[in-house]
Amino acid sequence: MEDFLSITGWLIALGSLIVNIVQLRANKRLKNQISLNMKSSPDSNQQTHSGTGDNINVGGDANINK
Repeated sequence: MEDFLSITGWLIALGSLIVNIVQLRANKRLKNQISLNMKSSPDSNQQTHSGTGDNINVGGDANINK
């Protein structure tokens, strides 16, 4: 029984490693596509915060005096 659990644990760990490697490769491809799209579009900019702070997520009751 211990051998079965040990082998099952190693198989799960190996499967998890394979999934992580596949996700890493997909994320790198997506990141490259995004950077290429941003370079090809002259109107694309990174969004920055330039507001009053009213849109900041607050936990609970927010009293914003306007």
